[in-house]
Order: sequence, then C-alpha cells, then structure tokens
Amino acid sequence: MIKNHLLITDSYVDYHKFSSWLSDCYDLEIISIAEIVRLELRSKSLIGSKMLSYIENGELIPNNLLFELIEKKMSSQSEDFLMLGFPRTLEQFSLLIDFFNSSNISVECAWYLKVINIDYLASLEHNRNKATNQKFGITEKSIKDKMLSYSNTLSDIANQLKKRLKVRVYEIDYEKGKPREKDFVDFVKNV
Repeated sequence: MIKNHLLITDSYVDYHKFSSWLSDCYDLEIISIAEIVRLELRSKSLIGSKMLSYIENGELIPNNLLFELIEKKMSSQSEDFLMLGFPRTLEQFSLLIDFFNSSNISVECAWYLKVINIDYLASLEHNRNKATNQKFGITEKSIKDKMLSYSNTLSDIANQLKKRLKVRVYEIDYEKGKPREKDFVDFVKNV
C-alpha cells in the first residue's frame, strides 16, 4: 500500500521549505497541487483547456475538475508521497477522503503548519506593500480577516482529519523569527 502524508499550511508559510524537510525525513516524493495544475495548463490537454477557460473568466477551478486531475496523479503513484496544497476547503476534504477510502493509498499523517500570531503577520504584510494596499484600499484589518478566515477553514479541516488519522500541528510564531529546519525536523522525529 502506498503511504501518503498531507501538508496543509496557513497563509504566508513557506510550504516548499517545510515540504523539503518533511520529504527528507520520510523519503517521500513531493506532489504539489499547484505544480500539477500549472503542468496541465501548459499541456493543453482537455482538462487543462477546461481549467484555463475558468481562469480566463476570472473564476475558480471547480473542485470536481481540480479533483479529477489530482485523482489522476495520485492513481499513478508508485512511491510514498507528500501532497501539498490540498485540501483547502471542506468540500475538497470530502472528495479526498472518499478517494482514499476507495484506493490503495493510506494517509499516514497530516501535518498542519499553523501561524499563531496572525496580528503580527498581517501587520508585516500590510506594511510590506503599503503603497499598493493604500491605492486599492486594503487595510491591515482586511488582511488579518482574510488570514483568519483561511486559518479557521484549515483548522476545521484539521479537526475533521483528526477524526480519521494522525494530525500533527506545528505552530509558527513569526514574531519570534523564521522557523528553523532543526526545530521542525526535531518536531517531526519526536512524533
């Protein structure tokens, strides 16, 4: 049976760095949903063309179309893997669980990288792009609200995942500095 790990992250977490560290710890192939979508769009396949039409119309790619692509990729896996960037909504979570229940892929663990000081991060983000934010009327509060909304959705997904499998939450406080590889690897090895 192929083993899968899920990596879900709050806004502004450098998931590429963490996925590399996690992949090294468990010898996992990294599957990035964003990269799969980019490759499919470039291939001009039927699925890619459908996705492109939604994007060109300023719409989100529907979950069923996105999941068709993800299911195709996961079904062709022959090695244990780490999946990045999915699920991001409760509907995507349901699609994923249904797939795993009917496949030869087991989910070993879900890793949730949670930002614990969103106020600080929202302030940094607002100040980093101050001129653009002012031009478009984007306030620090609106940035914080968006971050909190996304974080709350991921917390809901993590809570749903906890009912079915191991979920490890790694808390990140950017006010104390950027996360270090040694600290994260120690956390992973001690679970």
